[in-house]
Formats: sequence, C-alpha cells, structure tokens
Amino acid sequence: VCLWHESMAFPDCKRGLNVQKLAAPAAPTVTLRVPDLPPGAYAVSVIHDENGNRLLDKSVIGMPTEGIGFSNNPRLLFGPPKYAAVRFDAATDT
Repeated sequence: VCLWHESMAFPDCKRGLNVQKLAAPAAPTVTLRVPDLPPGAYAVSVIHDENGNRLLDKSVIGMPTEGIGFSNNPRLLFGPPKYAAVRFDAATDT
C-alpha cells in the first residue's frame, strides 16, 4: 500500500518521493493505521503482490497480472488513473 501526499511519480511507489509504503497481509478486510498523519489531501494505491517478488507483474502488453487498487475506486481504461481522480481529503482521525 502506498500513501501519496502529492502527485509526483504517482502511482510508481519506487520513484515517489513523499510516499509512505505500508505492508499488510492479504485478507478480506484490512485496517492500516498511519501514526502522526497530518490532515490534508492524499491518495492510496495498492498492489496485491501475489508471488512475493515486491513488484507489480505485468503482461507483455503492460497490463497488470496481479491485483491493483486505488482510493475512490476510479474506472481504469488505458493505464493508471490520474492523481486527481484518486485524491481524497483526510481530516483528523479519518
């Protein structure tokens, strides 16, 4: 899980500068707590690393072959969504 505070390099967690990277086991319901997170605008991107290689595996045409997800559940057509489509405002205790 990557928590984005700005759009730079979104959604590539490896190149993102101000990105918090969190790991969670795959489960029907997952709760992640981010301590000391100030209120503001954020976005979330998720990769289900099914084979544990710490990468998003893709087909020869670049389509993800492992599960992915984004905050706001945007419609995915040709490539990843824009940061503006997944951004949300988080207040204290969100």
